[in-house]
Amino acid sequence: MFSYKGSPTARKFTLRMGLALALSASMTGCAVGPKYRRPTVKLEPFHNAPSIEARTTSLPAPPLDQWWTGFRDPELTQIVKRALDQNLDLPLPKEQELGAHHQETFTLRRPHCTSRLKV
Repeated sequence: MFSYKGSPTARKFTLRMGLALALSASMTGCAVGPKYRRPTVKLEPFHNAPSIEARTTSLPAPPLDQWWTGFRDPELTQIVKRALDQNLDLPLPKEQELGAHHQETFTLRRPHCTSRLKV
């Protein structure tokens, strides 16, 4: 256990005092006293609580392929539209992409001949 170089009586005393100190420190954290009263806390209502309570209908969810339209923000809609218009990879089918890749690979691997005539 511990290498304590002292008499067995001193070792027992030290262990008992340490245990008593730890026990008393942990027990005092739980005590609140006989005259404890719970404090009264006055909370302010949330800043937009009246507007949330005044809502009567909820809007339907936008389609998943156009989720950004649910925010009803014309600037966001314009940014997404511009990104979709400028991104040429999105409308291409996967077959066209694969076909272009295979055509490029075929062109690079095709054997070619050159001839030079020296007269």
